[in-house]
Amino acid sequence: MKRLQNATRALLGCAFLLGIAGVAQSTLWNLTANFSTASNPNGAWSYGSTTTLGNISLYTNNMFVTEHYQGLGFPDFNGWAHEGGAFPFVARNDSLVPLFDWLPGEVL
Repeated sequence: MKRLQNATRALLGCAFLLGIAGVAQSTLWNLTANFSTASNPNGAWSYGSTTTLGNISLYTNNMFVTEHYQGLGFPDFNGWAHEGGAFPFVARNDSLVPLFDWLPGEVL
């Protein structure tokens, strides 16, 4: 009887661990698919920069990158930057051709 109880516990423990692993695997984040120029933070993603570990300063300007690159002839380069500057930034190539080594749809 004791062997059966131990086997049952082991089986339940394995089922629990597999359940946890299944939950962990079902949560996937995709920067390209989830990128938004409408909201920062957006879901699992927050765009910003830092000079000290753990102290992120969120990008608040969602037009500067677009306007800057439109002026250079690249209207489909959209992203986030700090107010008053285009660098550093995070952006997505929304064109149908590679721009600056960014493939269409790619976020960098």
